[in-house]
Amino acid sequence: MRLTPGQKSGSVALQQFEAKLESQPWTSGPINALKAGNQTALNRAWAGAIGENSNTVDSEVLSQANDRLGSIFENARNPANVVNINPQTTSGVLDSIDQQARGLLPGNASVRDNPLVSDLESLTSQGQINGEQLGSLSSKLGRAASKQMMSPTGDRDWGQALYAVKNHVDDLLQSTLTGPESAEYAAARQQYRSLMQLTGRTGNLNSTTGDVSGTSIANYLQQSDKRGYLFGGNESDAYNATRFAQAFKPLVGNSGTATRSSPKLTDLALGIPANLLSRAYLSAPGGGLARAAVGSSSTLAPPAVLGRLVAPYVQAGLPGVGGSLVPYLTQ
Repeated sequence: MRLTPGQKSGSVALQQFEAKLESQPWTSGPINALKAGNQTALNRAWAGAIGENSNTVDSEVLSQANDRLGSIFENARNPANVVNINPQTTSGVLDSIDQQARGLLPGNASVRDNPLVSDLESLTSQGQINGEQLGSLSSKLGRAASKQMMSPTGDRDWGQALYAVKNHVDDLLQSTLTGPESAEYAAARQQYRSLMQLTGRTGNLNSTTGDVSGTSIANYLQQSDKRGYLFGGNESDAYNATRFAQAFKPLVGNSGTATRSSPKLTDLALGIPANLLSRAYLSAPGGGLARAAVGSSSTLAPPAVLGRLVAPYVQAGLPGVGGSLVPYLTQ
């Protein structure tokens, strides 16, 4: 993912200048290309998080991920796969979850008051439990937790407690597997979690275009995964790409001028050199624009032409832009 010179330097004036470039049909091409490249990087990061190799996360990619993960989970739910367990292990985990949720659940409830949790403790008290039983409990606990987290009438603390129990069940289920199957199941667990994050709120993803909304998914993660996203506990590509997208939003939104305007013949004539100028500005360290504007050697266009093109932007109607460009113009 790439920064514009204005974003890299933090200069408000330069970012206003870049917004001007973006709003004009004859200078918008390179900046739109940079934005498209950053969007593709964000999409690829989240596609990778759900186990897919794609530049977009559209309906087809989501369907492929869902089917593949469903197959992995189904294969793990084998009644022949039995885990021998000390009943005190599960009891200890539930005691810990109860302690963490103490005083937070409605009516001072215990996590054991949930029938699914009660079933889990009953099954593990026998000293054995199989993959089919664990798989069924995992699915139901996941749905119950999701309802608590997403429903207007749900309780967030109940949802977090049930997710903690589900995580223990998934650990037990993974322990019934060995070698490659265990590694595949472990990866699938994380990929499924990412899939639920992508689809957890309307607006996180446009499944038609396949574009992930950096702003929406960032807001969602700040609420649903404070430890991982807000406090930096998760340094995955998807989380870091989202942090980038949230941190470097355009200072001035695109008004749509570039797409609404009907190009004139003079605009078309300006298009090639102006877009080359815009590209030069974005390309080199410190801004290729600077060297072109002061007449240094350039193969993009005659220096005099580039200088005349940049002059109106430096001088016309953008307070502080001329001063902000001085460091670039002197490199």
